[in-house]
Amino acid sequence: MKRYVGLRKLTSVGIGEKFGPSKRAKRASYCLWFAKHGALLTKSLLVKRRVVEDGICPACHQEEETLLHALRDCQRAKMVWEHFAPQHCLQQFYSLDEYKAWHHWLST
Repeated sequence: MKRYVGLRKLTSVGIGEKFGPSKRAKRASYCLWFAKHGALLTKSLLVKRRVVEDGICPACHQEEETLLHALRDCQRAKMVWEHFAPQHCLQQFYSLDEYKAWHHWLST
């Protein structure tokens, strides 16, 4: 599982058995790579580029879809993290404010 760099922390705590070397794990690592390099198109970014007028998250319709919202703070994203991540990690996971700190925590 070392080839899925973005999922290293998750696999080190036993989540690799749930993901395995599957297409889902590969897609998740690609998603994290795109996010790390600022290439994940969120509604917030599309508003800045004047592609769309509304930056509200299409999943929850409650907040602006920023990178952290899409990957961590949206209710749908939270359901995924709370299903796969160990409970003892979630408090620190949700307390990191910047995406860089969050991504560093996830990938170490």
